[in-house]
Amino acid sequence: MTENIRSFLDAISESADIEIVDPITIADRRGSLVVRSKSSAGDLAIKIGIPPDANSHPSTPDAFLLVKRESEVLRLINHLKTTYLVASGVIDRLSISFLITKWTDGVPLLRNFRQCKKAGGDAKHLLDEGIRDLLAALEQLHRAGWCHGDIQPDHIISAADHRGAFLLDYALAHGKRTPTEITYKGGLVHFNAPEICRSLISGQNAYPTILTDLYSLGGVIFLAATEHVYPAYADDPKKLPWNVLVQTIADQRFNDLEEARNHVSFGAFRLMKACLDNDPTVRPSSAKRAAEILNEG
Repeated sequence: MTENIRSFLDAISESADIEIVDPITIADRRGSLVVRSKSSAGDLAIKIGIPPDANSHPSTPDAFLLVKRESEVLRLINHLKTTYLVASGVIDRLSISFLITKWTDGVPLLRNFRQCKKAGGDAKHLLDEGIRDLLAALEQLHRAGWCHGDIQPDHIISAADHRGAFLLDYALAHGKRTPTEITYKGGLVHFNAPEICRSLISGQNAYPTILTDLYSLGGVIFLAATEHVYPAYADDPKKLPWNVLVQTIADQRFNDLEEARNHVSFGAFRLMKACLDNDPTVRPSSAKRAAEILNEG
């Protein structure tokens, strides 16, 4: 752990009046740090946001703003008990924002699915159970008037204690009382709905909805089944600029859904097809309806 991170943690400990013990850096990317730490209150997850500097690429997200915004969202949805916010704040002298939540052990649902499949287990059942848990969490979130805005594989976690799957990262969530305003550019691009991408291409404001959240879930199921994303890019997406990726989705150039048929349960396949419909009005109208489609399979 660098001295820089240690100085951040010392300042956060003082600001939040929380003892931080044996911190371990879990992620360090694009101005956002995630640290796991022990404390008298149990294990904690500490997220730190640093603003992009003058030399950063224009596409670099403002992690300072996103972490600040996520802490505001978590306070507004804390009654849903989706994530247990312990403390948050801004430390002006270090130009960082932070939030602290209780740590929950787990691994991304897709990684769990792949490991189970490799080991010869009932991976289809495991995936269905994870999707079912996720839809229950989404239904609760949506009924409270919020949309997640960034459903993607790394944000769907299977709890290590087998207490289901849960969602991470609410920085892009939108609701009735949306906090710090941001220019929403979708979540992870491969899982953006076509209507989001069309808005982005035309320069109009884009906003996540129940239907775009469910579209993203369909994209996650497709990836689980096929090991590649749904949009049919002309080249390796890592080599393509963001605007080309967005245009591909806006133009509705996609891979064949039938690729996924034999690799997930029939219910998950039907749900995936319904969620990935290009016409938002044809998609499941709610996470509850999506769960019914999964169970009907």
